[in-house]
Amino acid sequence: MNRKQFLQQVTSFIRSKPAQQYVEKELNQHIHHAKKAWVDKGYQEVEAEALAVQHMGSPMTLGKELGKVHKPKMDWVIIVLVALLVACSFLPLVGSDSMLWRHVLHIGIAIIIIVCFILLDVQRFLKTRFIFYAILALFALLFYSTHTVNGERIFFIGSLRVTVWHTLPLFCIAWAVLFSNRAIKLWRALFFVGIGSLAIAVTGSMVTLLVFSMMSFVMLLKGHFERKQKMGIIIGAIALITISILAIMSNHVFQPYQLDRLQGFFHPVEHADGSGYVYLRINEVVENAKWFGAIETDFFIEHSTDFVFLQLIKYYGYFVGIAVAILLLGLIVRMCKHSMHQPASFAKLLIVGASTLFATQALYALAMGVGLTPIIGVPLPFITYGLTPTVMNACLIGLVLSVYRRKSYIFSN
Repeated sequence: MNRKQFLQQVTSFIRSKPAQQYVEKELNQHIHHAKKAWVDKGYQEVEAEALAVQHMGSPMTLGKELGKVHKPKMDWVIIVLVALLVACSFLPLVGSDSMLWRHVLHIGIAIIIIVCFILLDVQRFLKTRFIFYAILALFALLFYSTHTVNGERIFFIGSLRVTVWHTLPLFCIAWAVLFSNRAIKLWRALFFVGIGSLAIAVTGSMVTLLVFSMMSFVMLLKGHFERKQKMGIIIGAIALITISILAIMSNHVFQPYQLDRLQGFFHPVEHADGSGYVYLRINEVVENAKWFGAIETDFFIEHSTDFVFLQLIKYYGYFVGIAVAILLLGLIVRMCKHSMHQPASFAKLLIVGASTLFATQALYALAMGVGLTPIIGVPLPFITYGLTPTVMNACLIGLVLSVYRRKSYIFSN
């Protein structure tokens, strides 16, 4: 049996084509080194290759073993956690039939997106500039648009609303490609991050800028850069935060209405008739909530607002609120665990970026829901009503599951 026949028989037991290519490359290397050893002992080329192939063992036995090792994997823990969160997302919509059916449509679209990402070989992103073109196209649409909501640029494609929020999964993939490339110097990486930050800031979405900045910072720290460079990134981030705080205190950064909202958060009693009113009512709901069931209060919370976590506590009690928080934290821990166990830089950065985006939203929204942080409109993943946050978080979960599915071979190099 020659080398080609041996490799064909072995790879015939492996389902995934990328896994077949990986195994064929590895076995070729083993056969090449074994053949060289036999040639050094005085054997001819043909004889040496035959002996090298023979000593590899039975192709059927080897193929079956490798087929088990490289069988596509599925993280059912993440899938179950997401399914439970989706089930909880219907609780705030009870009694609103129109929103309920639209939410079913949103969840259906999210499921399709997750399945598409699972089937997608994300390693293809390393060989294409499509992601960068997609980011540029989205920003071009946003800059061209004349529609604004609360100061944020929005572009409409029919009834579909495109916002800068949709660029975050694309930036996650783009940064994973850039920061895993050892040919990219730190100054170039920081330049790209700066351009991205400026573009997001121009669209007027401070929430997106906050989440983007956190994701970029964590991915830079997990990139290929040297330890001294990473220390410089940390020091630079601390300096930037300090400057931002001083600028806020000097009242030269925010618009008057934004300053009023901040004062309402820090001094709700003094601004009880204005911006502090909502924080006082949030505290009232949190303090009077029961473990199970609804409480009597005249504080009305709409179904589609960012107070969805507070709404769960108000109508269903602490138990449901804590259960949702545990599901979200469990999902974050699971995603972070995958990043720790992934040796390859590109794969690790993909999961790190997705985990950071998801965790930043979840933790801030949970704190915002009980009045611990200012209200800035951060959605609670898979709970907040709306197509945009649902689609974005579906992309993040899909990326993580795609990497996990191929973890045995796809990023071994």
